[in-house]
Amino acid sequence: MKLLSLTLMCAFICATTAAPTASDSIVPETGLLQVAIDARAADDAKNTVETMLAAGSDSSACGDLADSIITEVKSAITQQEKVLDTVSDGSHCESEGQDVVEAAQKHLTQAQETKTSADTAASAAASAPVDMGTMSLSSLGNAECVNHQNDESVIAAKKTNDDAQAAATTAAAELTAAKTALTDAQEAQKVAIMACKCEAYKTFEAAYTAANTRSDEDLAAWKKGKHMKCVLAGTDPSSCSVGAPPDVARRTLADGVSEKSCVAPTICNEGENSINFPVGVPVLGSSAQSSTGSLQCDVTGSCDEGYTFTPVMNGQNGHSGWYRGAFAPMKMTRNDLPFTLSWTASLQGNPSIPVGNNAGYLFFGLDFVNNNKQKPFYDCTMDFAIRNNFNLDPANTDKTEVYTKDCMTGSTVTTRHNQCLSGAGGNFEIRVAKDGTVTFYKDGTLCFTAIVQADNFPLYIESSQYGARAVVSKIMVKRE
Repeated sequence: MKLLSLTLMCAFICATTAAPTASDSIVPETGLLQVAIDARAADDAKNTVETMLAAGSDSSACGDLADSIITEVKSAITQQEKVLDTVSDGSHCESEGQDVVEAAQKHLTQAQETKTSADTAASAAASAPVDMGTMSLSSLGNAECVNHQNDESVIAAKKTNDDAQAAATTAAAELTAAKTALTDAQEAQKVAIMACKCEAYKTFEAAYTAANTRSDEDLAAWKKGKHMKCVLAGTDPSSCSVGAPPDVARRTLADGVSEKSCVAPTICNEGENSINFPVGVPVLGSSAQSSTGSLQCDVTGSCDEGYTFTPVMNGQNGHSGWYRGAFAPMKMTRNDLPFTLSWTASLQGNPSIPVGNNAGYLFFGLDFVNNNKQKPFYDCTMDFAIRNNFNLDPANTDKTEVYTKDCMTGSTVTTRHNQCLSGAGGNFEIRVAKDGTVTFYKDGTLCFTAIVQADNFPLYIESSQYGARAVVSKIMVKRE
């Protein structure tokens, strides 16, 4: 009976109090405008309570109406949570590409079995006895050597052996291809899983934002219900704690489904991406161009935030000199293709050192390190590097030069590019494509495409910093 009375009273109130219209829609809740909106909600709540009391309702009925208004808003939020529960949490992403990986693994197992059988057959064919039959003494030419090259049994045995050896060679090649196919499938699966998780994250975030956005009507109803309770409690509107409707509960997404899944993965110094020699090394070559002192670079930072190579001066006369450099503590294998090495290089450090004295002179890039015994060097010992000599004076700005491994053979020396001036510094990239193609960039501008490909791995990040003010920072490597 009470519910019926409350329903009839609600109908009465709806007819005697102003309902929100298009022109009354809630506007952005900021500053003085928000104060005006709250004041209007307080007035609406006060009028509703006074109208109900004048119509014969008691304060309990008014409180029930206020609670029902607030509960209705909460029910709408609960309904949004149910809708949100139907959105994928990304747990299915781990199975992306699994069928391809399993097929590749099955093919590899078969290839391994085929090679084992082929090797066994080849070994047996190579050592198989050859029956050349019984021969008379006279046919042996008085016990002299006899050529059996044309004997049918020898020809047959030789053919069997040749076929077996060819089959073993083919099986070995197919095994190698199967191993490569499995590695490729596994790498493709990693990419597919990350892409799936990124899409799941974006989809959920969009759905959550929509579900967590309250309509103007819900906001107005919430405020009215809260102000009605304050009116009944005798609380002044300025002291009424209205608050806001609760947020939609956020679901826990599957492991790895986050904003990070939408960021290109960084190659860090762990597992196969770690190096086992010093990353910050004082090095003097056998024909060092420096005359005194021991030069080195300090390495600071992390693979996620970027490393910094800072030249250190230890009594070096003139503050500049060769064989000062460093390695970043990670390496890139063929499985990391494609990837991008990025860094910022500029004139930093002690401003008292004149920039015109090669203070901003450096090489930076990628190196296979098989030709320099894992020591920072300079010039053509690097496989792919950018050379800069930074200068604050635009009129004396040096051109960016690209060095590649083929310059050691004399087929290519250096290539200058007017559109890639060194200036006082900038942001640089060396991009290595899946097929090994190497391109060089400065501030987003393509400077050069190497005429040779990256075919020796692993590659290391290496510098040779002649200038004491040639600082390299934000050194990072990301898989594409």
